Amino acid sequence: VIGREFSFPLLAMVADMDEVALSTGLTRLLDAGLVEQMPGVGETYLFKHGLLQEATYDTLLIRRRSKLHRRIASALETRFADMGEKRPEMVARHYAGAGMAEKATQRWLEAGKQALKIGAYGEALQHLKSGLASLNELPDAPGRHALELNLQMAKAECLRSARFTSGDEALAACQRARVLAETLGDVARQVQSLRLELGINVNRPDIAGIERVAGELRRIAEQHGDGIARVLADQSMGCVYFLLGKPLAAEESLRASLAAAEKVTDREALARLQYPTTALSYLALSVALTGRIDAARQISRTSVTLAEAHSRFSHGIACTNALILCHLIGDETVAEDLARRLQAIAEARGIPYWIDLAGFHVGYKRLLHGDAVSGAALMRRAVETFRATAVEIEVPFYLSLLAGGLIRAGRNKEALAALEDAFSTGRRTGERWIMPELLRLKGEALAPDDPAAAETQLREAMTIARAQDALLLELRAAISLARLSAGQQTRSSLRSRVAQLSAILERDFSGPDREGAQAVIEEA
Repeated sequence: VIGREFSFPLLAMVADMDEVALSTGLTRLLDAGLVEQMPGVGETYLFKHGLLQEATYDTLLIRRRSKLHRRIASALETRFADMGEKRPEMVARHYAGAGMAEKATQRWLEAGKQALKIGAYGEALQHLKSGLASLNELPDAPGRHALELNLQMAKAECLRSARFTSGDEALAACQRARVLAETLGDVARQVQSLRLELGINVNRPDIAGIERVAGELRRIAEQHGDGIARVLADQSMGCVYFLLGKPLAAEESLRASLAAAEKVTDREALARLQYPTTALSYLALSVALTGRIDAARQISRTSVTLAEAHSRFSHGIACTNALILCHLIGDETVAEDLARRLQAIAEARGIPYWIDLAGFHVGYKRLLHGDAVSGAALMRRAVETFRATAVEIEVPFYLSLLAGGLIRAGRNKEALAALEDAFSTGRRTGERWIMPELLRLKGEALAPDDPAAAETQLREAMTIARAQDALLLELRAAISLARLSAGQQTRSSLRSRVAQLSAILERDFSGPDREGAQAVIEEA
């Protein structure tokens, strides 16, 4: 009943036998080779065959088993409290065997949270599911609802952090938690469950889902005066505007979120939500798109520094988004440092998404340095992992990096296939911010064989970038168009392209692309 592994002191306490007789019986088991003493663990023993332990357990009468389970659970919480605290799942199993469902559920929850804290996501999920199963034996009452709320919240956090599923199971846990929080009148937990739901919708990305959650958060903010709900509502809409290719609107919402956060007195509650990692990350990207590269760099550095001081998980999120910024603006030296950090975090946390994301950056570096075959393979494998774990946000951007590297390697047909995948993904998810860059790369890939088709793509890239106020991407498309005109040696079109570049450079713009544009003008 104790289990496959057991200690003699615990056995002696619950067996209700003379200690000499107990020692004699244990010696017989050792001599028969049924159990063995574990080396270096004191008086701890192990059944050699788990099936034997299970079969013997099944021979006991249920009443006898239940009585023993109750004794063992009590002993683990009193005389062996250290063991009980370190292994709450062991206590939970004995309470479950004793038919004490509420206590079992509480210990399963404790075990799940303990495993979640150290990043043992598979183990945490197993404990939390055991806790939810134990709930079926409890009456429908506020106490049960409170326990289930905690279990569902922890389950959603575990699934979201580990990226174990397509996201549906995590989303269902969030939504169930929100219903329970509303039933209990717990506004803070409503906000927390919505924050988890928001993270899942952003990862997919599900723009309609993000907007719906933002609306719920805004309603709570207005109805209850909840400052954190206001912070998250503005942050949510900032993410929506960014994904839709509206960087100026995104910046306004994200700055409003940061301003609202300054008024929140419960700083620990904000920190538990990994705030302001996401707000600063998307603010940096939005500012970069509008051409203020130096300001974007500073915001991104702040995001990474704050996240590193908070937690390894926040640091991983910040590094992921900072890497996007670095590749977007051409800071490859900084990108290498961030990729190394992400690799270390990925290995420490064992999260498949982050492991393959770190692998993506290794592949990108290989691709840029001439190893197109293995580099592209690593990048493609990472994209498949993103999709399998329901983290398709920025997949079009990652595919743009793959396409750009393939073009540099002279593998234009492969680049066009990657771009078609990116266009298809963007149409399905609604992620449009990277669309001008995808069109520009398509023009670059088409240019050697079909200059006219290439010019059409580059013109469209400029048009969309201008409509989005994405000065960075507009300038980049204009540079490609000017180079195409120079290659065609068409004087009038070249003059027109140079004029376009000059006009863009008159606006507030900094960064490597400005230098590239000036070089093209001088060359022309």
